[in-house]
Amino acid sequence: MAADKNLARSLSVNFRRLTREVLVAFPRSGFDLDQTIARLRHGIWGDDLTTGQKRDALFGTRGWDDLPMAVLAARYLQFPADRLPDTRKDLADLCRWLMSRDGDETLIDTCVRGWAGGNTPLMALNGFVDELWRTREQDNEFFAAVVRGQHAAALDMIASPRLSPALDDALAIGILARMALIWAAFDCQATAARARRSMTRPMGWLIIGAGARIRASTLVSVFRPIADALRKFVGGYRTGEVGISSEKPRSRIPAVMDIRAIATAHAEHLDAAEGAFALDPILNKVVTRSGQSSNPFVVQVSQDRTDSAFGDRQLSQFWYAGLLPLQIVGMAAMRLAQMEQQLEPLLRDTVTRAREKGTRPRLMVPDFGDLPLLPGWKSRSRVIADALRGAVLRDVDRHSVRQSRARTAGTDEMMDGAAHDDQFIDAVQMFLAQTSRFGPVTGRHSWTERRHAFNDLDLAVGRRFGTEPCPPVNLASSLAQ
Repeated sequence: MAADKNLARSLSVNFRRLTREVLVAFPRSGFDLDQTIARLRHGIWGDDLTTGQKRDALFGTRGWDDLPMAVLAARYLQFPADRLPDTRKDLADLCRWLMSRDGDETLIDTCVRGWAGGNTPLMALNGFVDELWRTREQDNEFFAAVVRGQHAAALDMIASPRLSPALDDALAIGILARMALIWAAFDCQATAARARRSMTRPMGWLIIGAGARIRASTLVSVFRPIADALRKFVGGYRTGEVGISSEKPRSRIPAVMDIRAIATAHAEHLDAAEGAFALDPILNKVVTRSGQSSNPFVVQVSQDRTDSAFGDRQLSQFWYAGLLPLQIVGMAAMRLAQMEQQLEPLLRDTVTRAREKGTRPRLMVPDFGDLPLLPGWKSRSRVIADALRGAVLRDVDRHSVRQSRARTAGTDEMMDGAAHDDQFIDAVQMFLAQTSRFGPVTGRHSWTERRHAFNDLDLAVGRRFGTEPCPPVNLASSLAQ
């Protein structure tokens, strides 16, 4: 209840802000109103930002929670050239920051363990930074491409005979593979941040509450009183377009008179050449369109009671083809575990094929399950997912399964292992099996939704190597329409 009250308080403040922005936009037709709504929606999600602004935010100092959704979707952007590390310490700091934006040591160690071999995470990371820093003197162009995420260009350099003799194939490919995994860890955080946003701030600045896991029913319960008030006010408002008299009748409802007075006051500063403030046609459009919306959220708000099948769902399930937040994080973790096993051998094969055919190397990142995985990938996925939950997702259910197991075993201490079982792995495997890029497609509409969700949430490894199958699609705006 506390979360709902906080949501309601912030909603009233933000609706006043929303009203002011609509009035200042001076819509004079239904089309103008649509344009205004689209502009506000883009502002809430960050779709109005330029590529440069997204890059500045993505590689800035703000935490994951403070980044717009459009910036999280742009995780594939290259690191700015003017911020390339000038010292070994700067390089080490950048690698650590890419693996954990907030400096979570557990997450950093977890990421490094994926390629540390027999070394400790600290020794492995220091050794890698030393190797990468030496390449700055041996081949600065290759160094810049690897560090900035220009991995297609770096792979071209390896396949061509232009690298320094000191950088043989094994060393160069090893460096590129490990840096690609560090960037993949960055992707995992961005994906986890998107999952968290679906739980805590699903509508940007429009709702800034204290919800730990906002469900569809919570949003409906907050918006329904506002929708009821809107219907009452608009229903009592009569304009010249719908009235019998050619003159505009006065409303006897005080709240409606307040609406007219406030709207007129906001419109007084506008240039008279722009025409009269179009409150009447706008309200007529609102009446018409409120009864025609097919948006499932709007439909539920207009009802007296929320359908249980709708209200029990989490927002991520509407945005990402049925996936829950933990399953979203689990998918990123499973893809990282897959890349840890398969990326370096794929790079070697790609370079070999390119040289044999005399063509540029083209790395095709496989879908999950395209190539067999070695034993241990499930336990590795659980560990990565657990670290992401602690550092980024911060969901209220973390440790719940572990505590339950401890109680069942009659122990006082937490048991070793991840804080959840294999359920998310099974769910993600089924989702990905139905989302394959190749082979027969059944249920084309649902497949398209799953494929778009997968491209939104997947690691950007393929994008950095220049072979992303299709650009990310932001499905999160569906409930904001």
